Amino acid sequence: MTEVAIVVIGRDEGARLDRSLRSVLACGDHRIRERLYADCGSTDGSRETARSHGFRVLTVDADRPNAGMARQVGWKASRSPLIFFLDGDSVLDPDFLSTAIPRMDDPTVGLVFGWTRELRPQRNIFHHIFDLHWWRPPPGPAEASGGCSLTKREVLEASGGYDARLAAGEDVELCARIRADGYQVLCLDALMILHDIDIENWNQYLLRMARSGFADSRVALLCGADLSKSRRRIWKTRIRLLALAASVVAMAADQWLLGVLVAVAPVWREALTAHHRGTRWYSGFLYAGHLYASAAAFIWGQILFRRLGPASPAPSFDYKSLPRRPVQSQRSLRLAPRGSQRAAQPKRAV
Repeated sequence: MTEVAIVVIGRDEGARLDRSLRSVLACGDHRIRERLYADCGSTDGSRETARSHGFRVLTVDADRPNAGMARQVGWKASRSPLIFFLDGDSVLDPDFLSTAIPRMDDPTVGLVFGWTRELRPQRNIFHHIFDLHWWRPPPGPAEASGGCSLTKREVLEASGGYDARLAAGEDVELCARIRADGYQVLCLDALMILHDIDIENWNQYLLRMARSGFADSRVALLCGADLSKSRRRIWKTRIRLLALAASVVAMAADQWLLGVLVAVAPVWREALTAHHRGTRWYSGFLYAGHLYASAAAFIWGQILFRRLGPASPAPSFDYKSLPRRPVQSQRSLRLAPRGSQRAAQPKRAV
């Protein structure tokens, strides 16, 4: 029987952590032998919450802890041959491990993951956008996973595990090294987690997208040609900004029709794509708006990386610690795709 360790990581997640830990306990898979929580300096009682649920609590000893450090501490403290990494703001689907564990019998597979949905897509426009945003590659071999995944211990030992220097993008960089060692990163056609992005205002949203730009630049530099995803996203973002600039220039030259076409064409394309995938038509317009609204913040993250240099530590992109404001309730905001979360088809991020 293959034993599994669950490593949950977090920092000041509060009720989200309690929900995450309860999802692990509710999973009930008899192959789960270890439950660990790696804490990144919480001050909200997260460690006590984890202990109350029977988790072994580990503390990341660093001035500026990050997710990569926490995962590294977690898997090294475990003994099981398989490790499932779960973020403290996410809920584990009860059926995922029973689907994923048998796939690890293949000696060529090093890491498996499933797809992600937002836990409360109706909470506000940001949660709905990220429900569309979460990257879902087709089932089969993939280039990279997100932070939550099931990984073989021997693969982590061979690759050295997570790069603690990376404040974000550490999961993508690890996948590049796993594939370089000859293992597959495998995407399953199964729901893995429900995620709580916990964004309530534009400042949080833009800071998170700037973090993505900074992380993609660093990961692209580290991995080079071994990782095309980050490079593709960088260039697509630049193209979107160029399209916006071209639209403005055309309108300034009194070429209003051309300017409107340049601006509207990609938005209309996203709306059609979303509609064909079973999502409400206006979700496509929201997602296209997200791609363009986030482009400037994404580019700013890239510029910041170039200014600081590859050897400099990443600045703090802790968007969850920014000041908050009340959000619309689920009842007042009806933006989620029709159907259940399990059945709905999320839009792939680009």
